[in-house]
Amino acid sequence: MTRSIFKFSDDDMVSVRLSGIDKNNKEWTAREIQKHDIPNYEHLLSDINIMKYMYQERQLRSEEIKLRVNNDYQIGQPKGALTILDEQNDFIGFILSKPKSEKKGNSEIVYALSQKYWGKGIGHSVLSKMVNEWGPEVRKIGLGESFDKQNKKKIQEIFQFNGKELEKFCTTVRPINVSSWYILEKVGFEPSRAEISINFDDKGYDLPTLDNLLNYCDKLEEFINILYNNGVIEADKLYTQENDKKFTFCKNADGRIRFHFQKTITK
Repeated sequence: MTRSIFKFSDDDMVSVRLSGIDKNNKEWTAREIQKHDIPNYEHLLSDINIMKYMYQERQLRSEEIKLRVNNDYQIGQPKGALTILDEQNDFIGFILSKPKSEKKGNSEIVYALSQKYWGKGIGHSVLSKMVNEWGPEVRKIGLGESFDKQNKKKIQEIFQFNGKELEKFCTTVRPINVSSWYILEKVGFEPSRAEISINFDDKGYDLPTLDNLLNYCDKLEEFINILYNNGVIEADKLYTQENDKKFTFCKNADGRIRFHFQKTITK
C-alpha cells in the first residue's frame, strides 16, 4: 500500500519520502537511511564546526560514529534517521526523530546539515515537513487509522513511541545555536518547562560555553550569568529576558545546560 509519505512492502518493510524546497526554490528530498549513506554521516559527524552546535560539543570518534549511524540504519522507520538529499542527489544531512527516554508518545528531534547548505532555508523547510506532515501521519498509523494491512497490529506498534501514538516533539538547543531557536519558533515550537532543578553551588555545573559569533550572544551570556550568580535554575519556571523572550532550561547527562522546546501534534 502506498501512502503520501510511507510505503509498506509485502514483508512490512517501511520506506519514506519527504520533499520540499529551500528559500531559493531548490528541491530537497528525504528518505530512509541506506547503507551507502554511512560514509557521508561519518564525515558530517566528524566535523567540529558542526558538532560544536550539537549536544556532544565535540568531534565524535570514528567508532562512536559507526555505532550511532549503524544503529540508525538498523532501526528502520519511523525511528531511524532520514537522509536529506539535494536536486543532484548529493548528501545534505539528516533528521532523526527518536523516542524520548521512557516518555510515552514523545519524540526527540535531532538534525544536522553540511556547512555548504547552511543559510539556504533547508533546516526550516525540513523541520516544517517533519512536524506538519510526517508527525501527523506517524500518529495516525500509531493509532491504527487509515491503513489496511494483514499485520496491522504489528505495524501500529512499530509506529508508536514507547507504546503510545506520537503526541509531542521535543528538542534541546545549545545557547549558542541562535539559528536553531529561530527555526524552531517559526515551525511552532515553544519553550517547555525544565524537568530538573540545576543548583550550580551544590552540583558544580559549569556555565555553558558561548562563542561571540553574534552580538545577541553577548546579551544572552549576560542573561545566563545573572541566573548563574543567583545560584539556581529552577524546574517548572519560565525565565524572561529583557526583550520578553522566554527560555527554559534542561540538563543533559553531561551536566551542561540546554534550552528545551516542544511542539504538540494537533492533527
